[in-house]
Formats: sequence, C-alpha cells, structure tokens
Amino acid sequence: MPSLREFSKMAGVSTATVSRVFSKPDTVAPQTRERLLKLADRMGFRPSAVGRVAFGGKTRSVGVVLPSLEISHFAQIALGLQDRFMEDDYLPMILQHSGEFGIDACKAIRRLLDHKVDAMIMNLIYEGFTPKDFADVSKSGLPVVTLDMVRAGLPYDSVASDDMMGARLAAEHLLDLGHRQFAFLYFGDGHSSADVRLQGFRDALNEHHLALHPDRVLKLMFSRDDREALLLEQLTLLLQEPDRPTAIFAATDFLAMNVYKVARQLKIKIPQQLSVIGYANLNFTPSVDPPLTTISQNGYQIGVKAADMVLKRLSEPDAPYVHELIPTQLVLRQSTAAI
Repeated sequence: MPSLREFSKMAGVSTATVSRVFSKPDTVAPQTRERLLKLADRMGFRPSAVGRVAFGGKTRSVGVVLPSLEISHFAQIALGLQDRFMEDDYLPMILQHSGEFGIDACKAIRRLLDHKVDAMIMNLIYEGFTPKDFADVSKSGLPVVTLDMVRAGLPYDSVASDDMMGARLAAEHLLDLGHRQFAFLYFGDGHSSADVRLQGFRDALNEHHLALHPDRVLKLMFSRDDREALLLEQLTLLLQEPDRPTAIFAATDFLAMNVYKVARQLKIKIPQQLSVIGYANLNFTPSVDPPLTTISQNGYQIGVKAADMVLKRLSEPDAPYVHELIPTQLVLRQSTAAI
C-alpha cells in the first residue's frame, strides 16, 4: 500500500487534499473527491488514523475498557459493541483490566487516549473507581459512556442491567417457593451494581413484611487479599447456625460457587436443604451440579445500546445525558426448590 506522500504524488494533488477526502470529504470538490476515491480503491490506499487526526479528522475509533473477556457477560458486551460500531464503520479498541485496584484500568485509559480515540466506553463496577480516576478523560472532552452502573452526578451517558428488577425477580421466586429465611452475599462499596441488587432484594422482602437480617448480609471488599478465605469462613459459620437460612441470593454467579463449595463440605444438599440463586447467567452456570438458577443480563444488548449512545453523542454533543436500564430475566434451573 502506498504512503500518503506517494499516493498524493500519483494523484497529482497535495497530501492535505488527500487527507480531507477521507476526514472531511464535504470540503473537497465532488469531481476531485470521486477521482481520488476511485484511485485509492484501485491502489489499495487508506490513510492511517493518526494521519486523519493530524489533518483535523476523526479516527473513527472508540476506546473500550472492560474487565476480563473470559467472563461471558463482558464478552457479550464486547460483541454487541463490535457489531453495532462496525455497522457505522467505527472500530472499537477493547482493552481489558483486572478490576481490583483500578491501576490497570487507568493505564488502559491513558493508552487509548494516546491513540486519539473519538470516544470512550468504560466499565465502573469495581471498587475504587471515582470521578478523579477519570480526570484525563474529562479533560480530553471526549464523549463517555459508562457500563453496568449508573452513577448520579457524572457527566456521562450510561447503560446498565436493571439490577433492581433482577433482585426482585430473585426474591419473588424464593418467596413463591415458601422461603422466609434468607442470606445475601456480595462484593460492595456503596456504589456498585451489587449494592443495587441488595436494595432490590430488601425492598421485595419488605413488601412481604419480611426483613433481611444484617447478620445475614455477607459483604466482602475487593481490596482485601484474604477475601476468598474470609468468604468461606463466613459462609461456614452462617450455614452451621441452628436456624440457618434456607435460601441464599449471591450477587454474582462466582460467589454462588463458593456457596456450593461450603455446602458440599458441610454435606448440605442443594436444593433439597438450601436454595441458591446467582446473578449474571455466566456460561458455566448450566454445567455445575446442580445447574444454577440465576438472573440473566443481556450483555449483548448493553453493548449495542452503549454503541448507540456513543454514536448519538458524537453527532449531538449537546444533547441531555441519557441513562438506560436493560431488563433482566430469571433463568430457572435446579438449584432452587420449595421447602
């Protein structure tokens, strides 16, 4: 493929004219534009994103920062983003981060900004993220869409699962099965999606004149190195109580697997003696023993909606900020039963 300079020489025009054809085509005479586009197609020429930016154009790329794509929910978000952006000839540049302390995410954000992306899409579900962490993004003036958590006061569009709805679905299902003794298990910091799930679960129980006892809300923090050992210890104590809960709602499917582990160690049968519901409908949940009842999040639709928000923001930068929730769904399997 010829360079910009080489192609300009072959076409008999300046490099600036060639760049405008691809970055600001309306500023080039139609006859010249058509001639250059045909020549570019024949020669296999396409200007680099950096070159387009240098001449005041856009890279038609969007930076995306997500946790591990090994988690099927985030892989589905990435697929939705990719499909929608490719329809409009935009390229999503997706980087993963560990999510534990935010440092990887901050590095990813800086790297994407260095590549002159036109907008950013970021996941804010993990503890430790604050508006201060995204000062570089704010200063850049780029459109931003946040995923999986709606936080009031941030000048961003956002799209998330309807976690309040999902928690209510879990509560209503357990109540319908006759359960009245519950526990809730989550990672939380007061701002995460899991905190919304806790509130939704509590609200649903309150509507049936039931309360979730504070001692049966097991909250763990991402920042603790011993969090897994602490979780197993707390679960063991909880399930050894004389009047232990008959149902546990885990705010993630991964946490539900810890309930399975402790239940096996204590010889408590699921679902005959203990019902368990997870959250996210991750790809392993149909294969565990017993298959896990869980709440399904439509990750693909979250990705599509986030891409729509970016595209609209790029075309209408002064439009009001939009915050949308994607409906969740109860997926019934064999980890819950009537008592």
